[in-house]
Amino acid sequence: MSIEALGTLAANVALKGEAEPDMLRKRGLLALHARLLDEIGARCRAKAVAMTRRSSPSPREIQPETHER
Repeated sequence: MSIEALGTLAANVALKGEAEPDMLRKRGLLALHARLLDEIGARCRAKAVAMTRRSSPSPREIQPETHER
């Protein structure tokens, strides 16, 4: 499931949770919402780390600077 789909699901679960009159179900829905937000955060962090690794040159790719005088 994509991050975007998880976001949509989390928003819908939150809306259902807020409108739920039964406190036991409400607690369950809000707990599910929190777990979905945790998953979204974890995936976003992993994606950011992966993008950082791809955009940073490896030590072998870095050429030493030379200064001519």
